[in-house]
Amino acid sequence: MTSTTLPFKLTSERSKVSLKILFLSVSFSLMFLNLFAEGTKQVSPNSGTTLTALMSLPNIGSGSYFNAPLDNRVRFIIHDHVNENLYFGFDWRAYSTTSGNNARITNVYWRIKNAAGTVVAGPTLWNSGTGNSVQGNINTLAKANAGPNINGSQPAGYTPITFDPSENGEYYIEYYRSSNSGAGPVSGSGATDGGIISPYFDFTVARGNVPIDGRVFSEKWGFLGVSPSTFSGGSTIPATPVLYTYTDDKTVLKVELQTGFMPIAFDIAVNNYGVSRTGDWGVTRRSVNSETSPNLTGGYKVFLAQPDINLFPDDGLPANPVFGTPTITGCGNYLIHYSTSQVGDVKILLDLNGVQGYQPNTSDRILEAFDVPAGANTMPWDGLNGLGNPVANNTNIDLSLTYMKGRFNLPLYDAEINKNGLKVSAVLPENIPNIRLYWDDSYLTTVGGGAACNDNNASNNTTGPGIDNSLVGTLSPAHAWSGNGNPTQAIPAPSVGVNESSSFQCDDFGNVRTINTWGWAYVSSDVNIAVNFSPCTYQVISGNVFHDVNGNALKSASEKPVSGNSANNNSGNSSVAGSNIFANLVNAATGQVVTSVQVSNNGTYTFSDVPSGVSYNVVLTTAGTSGSLTQATLPSGWAATGTNNGTTANVNNKSGIINIPNLSGDVSNANFGIQQPPVAYAKSWVADKDEDGNTFKGGTLYRLGLSENEDVRLSGNDPEDGSLTSGSAFRIKTLPNPSVAVLYYLDGNNVPQQITANQTIQNYDPARMFVSFLSSASNFPVIQFTYASVDAAGAESPAVNYTINTPAVLPAIGLELSVTNTATGTVVNWQTVTEINTRHFIVERSVDGVNYQAIATVAASGHSNAVQKYNVTDNDNHYQVAFYRVVLVDADNKKQISNVAVNRLTGTGSNFINIYPNPAKGKVQVEFNTAGNFNIQVIDVVGKVLQANNVNAVNGTVYSLNLKSKGLFIIKVSGNQSEKTFRIISE
Repeated sequence: MTSTTLPFKLTSERSKVSLKILFLSVSFSLMFLNLFAEGTKQVSPNSGTTLTALMSLPNIGSGSYFNAPLDNRVRFIIHDHVNENLYFGFDWRAYSTTSGNNARITNVYWRIKNAAGTVVAGPTLWNSGTGNSVQGNINTLAKANAGPNINGSQPAGYTPITFDPSENGEYYIEYYRSSNSGAGPVSGSGATDGGIISPYFDFTVARGNVPIDGRVFSEKWGFLGVSPSTFSGGSTIPATPVLYTYTDDKTVLKVELQTGFMPIAFDIAVNNYGVSRTGDWGVTRRSVNSETSPNLTGGYKVFLAQPDINLFPDDGLPANPVFGTPTITGCGNYLIHYSTSQVGDVKILLDLNGVQGYQPNTSDRILEAFDVPAGANTMPWDGLNGLGNPVANNTNIDLSLTYMKGRFNLPLYDAEINKNGLKVSAVLPENIPNIRLYWDDSYLTTVGGGAACNDNNASNNTTGPGIDNSLVGTLSPAHAWSGNGNPTQAIPAPSVGVNESSSFQCDDFGNVRTINTWGWAYVSSDVNIAVNFSPCTYQVISGNVFHDVNGNALKSASEKPVSGNSANNNSGNSSVAGSNIFANLVNAATGQVVTSVQVSNNGTYTFSDVPSGVSYNVVLTTAGTSGSLTQATLPSGWAATGTNNGTTANVNNKSGIINIPNLSGDVSNANFGIQQPPVAYAKSWVADKDEDGNTFKGGTLYRLGLSENEDVRLSGNDPEDGSLTSGSAFRIKTLPNPSVAVLYYLDGNNVPQQITANQTIQNYDPARMFVSFLSSASNFPVIQFTYASVDAAGAESPAVNYTINTPAVLPAIGLELSVTNTATGTVVNWQTVTEINTRHFIVERSVDGVNYQAIATVAASGHSNAVQKYNVTDNDNHYQVAFYRVVLVDADNKKQISNVAVNRLTGTGSNFINIYPNPAKGKVQVEFNTAGNFNIQVIDVVGKVLQANNVNAVNGTVYSLNLKSKGLFIIKVSGNQSEKTFRIISE
């Protein structure tokens, strides 16, 4: 090993001149043991022969130290801060591998931070005294194993340091040498400068006097195997810690390092990715040559004892996976379908050699998938067997499906010898005493160009590659090595030549390498199925895109195809949609586009050589595409009416997508109907008077069709159906504010029924639609709902606003307005009760009750506590209906608006015309009470104009109209900026 050379000489038989760092990736399961300490008791279970010391080496990033990164921190959880404390103690000594050089030291400090990094305790000098009453002093193995003597509860234990937290949450502890009262660590450039070890240590979270196991953890513990008698480290001193880890998918594993593992200093980390966080796990799980220690951040939580099940629960046993139906689909690139109940990894065995189970180097083949989501999934398969040959037609395949969760990796860095392998067991979600372990050491190579192994090339490795055991695995304890990759998997691993008796490292298999071992905490029972495999055939999928005028999704003889070329109308024999149209063939399972073709001028498309056994979607778009496609796009102004396969129509499928499940033969009529949807016309009704000229009242029904002066029926237009009005279908999309107004429609018994949102009115009759103002209309100047037209094909237009404008707004406080007519014009009068900082008034007039224009500006009083009266005369008062309001502007340019006053002129005003008789006998008289040029229209109930005549009238002119049939007619007279509408019945 070359990355961390130590400045000391070892005296053991196998003299080591380098620091060994071990990384473990593991997951573990919860156990319930009667523990009274967390520290030495767990990491030194064979305390008579082995001892594992807590270690901190800041210069090489090992252990917890001053401002250590997240991965290195020793963390603990407080769940009930009122009753829970952390109790801890140490036996701090200088780091050394030479006997006699590691006496207790006097300059070690500790401090505790909360999760935010704020110091909440310390820095405090650790008392190096050995007296029984010295807090934090653990000077014997017996005291370390007994744990903290909390309030006399454990007399054989040590006297602990107590941390009493002020809040719940996660904390972490740092320990370091300092020469400035704990303000910072000692400095030094050597690998072990500032390094400390604690042969005996303990961290215990307790509630009262009762310890709580499984609250202390780190993502990377720093340890050193030391002599139980001298506390010195060395290359022949084993370490046998037992640790636990909690995986991200909530499984629990126990990891036991066996006698014969001699790494000197080492770190224990835990992850799910192997030796590198970058790349596919099928690659990053392989063992690699490593001159330096790999960066294994973001691992699992590694505990000294079983984690607290209340804070770290498991998800229970998952259900067994199942194969899908059909099991294998595709052509050339096949998909094997299966489902899992939880996230995890999957293996599928294709048992092809006639012998049950997997036999390497035969036609049997194992496929793997990692991190698959819960639910339906697919495993890609290229159709080849384990020897790389295509599987023949009509082959019977025995498929075996296995689901795994709780993936763990144990990458051991620079561990030259591991004679007795690794033992891993699981407790949750299932108790498994010996986990099956896997490894792939076959990518390891000789390091150093094959140079001789001697004292001068400790960074070389002459042992070559190991074996690939990534598919079969071996029950633990397993994966032992010494002078080679142990191809026979013997335990203990045999020495090779003099590798165990020489002082060289380059003839040891683990030197300058990261050797990874992996497995799973839970492995399901195998699910088996027999499949007769038949390679796919190729099919043709074709269809049409047509102009579906009647919206029934079936092409009639009179309906034209839609050209996929926006510039080609095929001599009038096809409709042009305004943009190109493409048909896209999409793999339904993956959402990926297989191929894309432009629809021809005659509306047809064809996909040839389509592999069978796969489910597809045909998706319409306005441009060819690739990659992922899940949504159709149609030309602007066009909408889907439905799909059909031959004579079977689906008018409910307006997605522009046709699904073809498990293609097994040619498909020739995958047809799309599209058409141009209608439009609806926005309406604005100034509701100042009802049809009889009365002011609207709350709680009364008023017809929402023809007002006194306006045609305010629902209406629209459709490219295929023409004008949409009476007799058409409309959909009320949104309703008015229910505290303001309610819409009603008469049912067949002429009973008003309240209209609901998204209600469709079929055969619309404007005489049957009503509105009720729930309060005085003058208190609610704008009432609004939205509606859409629906054509004969069922296509819906975009929604438009229907606005009812009442001629008043809420009065401004103290600001009142009225109007009167005089010989010289319309007089606008208003007054204020009080004025503060008022600047002026703007008098505004409107002829539609919506759009106002200023006609005068009047200075305001500015400041007044008395009633102030104002007026303005509008000489331009020839309008039939005019709306007036006053805007008050103050010194800060803030505005207040008065009420609105409506002025109706008489004579030439609202009574400028009379029509009689009503009912009529085929003829009506139109009498004018004012002079001017007027237009007279006769309109039927569906909105069709039957007659249109221009009349140059004087006061008293009578014009005769002949109504040529019986029924209801609308007569509209407009001119002189006025308009009046009458409903006439001809008998």
